[in-house]
Amino acid sequence: MGTLPDFGWDARIVPRGVAGRCSSARVHAEEKGTSMAVKARRRQGEIRWRRMLHPGAIGAALALLLVTGGVSATATAADSVTTVSGRIVGSDGEPMAGVSVAATARQGYYGDEPAPVTTSASDGTFTLSWDIDISYYRVMVEPVAPYVQSHVTTSGGLAWGEYGPAARTFPHGGAYELGDLELIRGTTMSGTVAVSGLSRETTAYLGIRSLANDQEISTSIALQNGANPWQIAVPSGSYTAQVGVGVAGLHSAFGGTTPTPIVVDGAGVTGIDMELESNGRVIDGTMLDPDGRASTGIRVGIRPATGNDYSTSRTAVIGASGAYALENVVPGEYRVVVDGAGAGDSLTGYWQEGSATPVSLDEATVLQVTSSTPSRTIDMTLPRPTSSEPREVVAVAGDAQAVVSWQAPASPGIIPVHRYVVTAHPGGASVTVPDDHTSATVSGLSNGTAYTFTVVAQNWWGASPVSSASAAVTPAAEPAPPVVESTVVTRCIGSTVTLSGRVLNTESTPISVVITSAYSTKTFASVAPGTWASFASTTRAGSVPAGAVEVTATRLSDGVSVSSSVAYDGRSCS
Repeated sequence: MGTLPDFGWDARIVPRGVAGRCSSARVHAEEKGTSMAVKARRRQGEIRWRRMLHPGAIGAALALLLVTGGVSATATAADSVTTVSGRIVGSDGEPMAGVSVAATARQGYYGDEPAPVTTSASDGTFTLSWDIDISYYRVMVEPVAPYVQSHVTTSGGLAWGEYGPAARTFPHGGAYELGDLELIRGTTMSGTVAVSGLSRETTAYLGIRSLANDQEISTSIALQNGANPWQIAVPSGSYTAQVGVGVAGLHSAFGGTTPTPIVVDGAGVTGIDMELESNGRVIDGTMLDPDGRASTGIRVGIRPATGNDYSTSRTAVIGASGAYALENVVPGEYRVVVDGAGAGDSLTGYWQEGSATPVSLDEATVLQVTSSTPSRTIDMTLPRPTSSEPREVVAVAGDAQAVVSWQAPASPGIIPVHRYVVTAHPGGASVTVPDDHTSATVSGLSNGTAYTFTVVAQNWWGASPVSSASAAVTPAAEPAPPVVESTVVTRCIGSTVTLSGRVLNTESTPISVVITSAYSTKTFASVAPGTWASFASTTRAGSVPAGAVEVTATRLSDGVSVSSSVAYDGRSCS
């Protein structure tokens, strides 16, 4: 492979609100999941790493973000929620199920907070909501081929591509109904990415850019050594195709250094093949907290020890297991840097040979890499930016639901908890509540099925470890109330009005009965099935108006009660 052109993937410390459309640092090698979720996250104004790795840039980057509004996420009240809803339909007007819909922010925030993503239901409807106070959210729609990746416009429909000048923004705190969004039908473009030299599976950015207006359609693809097929739908037009793993310095275009135009005229286009070749040299290891758990979300990388050419910098994000890998390391002199990017100075530092924890720049070891240097492992201990797990999870079953309660984490982490997510097992039903809640109701459960529940705490950085599971509980339908037959009449006993009546137990088990009137209360501790509880009560009055007696029947076997008012006529005995 020859020298490739710069496709704009060099990393910069640029909040999206400052620089607008910026295609740098497209995706991190550790990011997994749906392409929609990955792409939505990378648009959250990520701190661009190659220059962040400059020793003077770490503090400057955070200062720049704070001044420009690039760091704009703040904890919000429970009722401060933005909601966008609508219906996805195909070109024939039929509802489209399973279409990913995501909100992407023009201005971003630090950490690993997942972007709001949802999927259209069987009737095509969707509701997307978020409680993150970030300016200028946009909404993207990503269907499967032959429909085209699109964004919601100010005119109320969809336009193809990631976003464009007519993209609609959604200020925080409103409720927006979009109505029907008709997908744009396109033509499938496909090919392979041939990969060699990687130490493990990674994720790459694949971009298809229009030669007419620079509009772009993109996706994220999982790559491993060998041929990796891909496909994407585009409208008719002329395009270039490029693929890259920016954090590993790997880029390629269809056609090589001078990208070959790809003409799409309504017929499927195949054979758009590209190559990525890593040199196989890797710096990897684990970053764990003092308790031996993963410091998930912390960034680790290498930067040149001298000069201002950061094209050889490499970065990675520590995964859920605590592992990281810096791929395609080229000869040079480097410092290894770790950074919390907003989680505090205690998560920013450098590697020193023999030290288990980060040190200052002056104490950092300069790592010598030559053409004969093998891959190596570097491990460190770092504090977690997220809290420890929630504690003492308890569930109480109801009818197709359960009320789950817990205690807050023992260790709050460097960044405060923002919300809790409660998940049912099996099935995965979940509910999210703000940080000031320590209980939640999980609905939509199946009666008769035993469930356990776990809780995680989330902050702007990521999620805590998962709590221990609650004891199993089994939702069940509420038992029907007991059925009784009641009558009440008035009569004269001499010159005094008397209330009398009876309550029939129609149940197959005993009940208790309490009869309450304005004049007295009668209690029957146990009324056998098929028998009557009879009563008579003097009013000590010669005349009474019409009224009602309150009858409460309680099934003794399960304590379920029912109350009813039984009317009686007024009467005068004088």
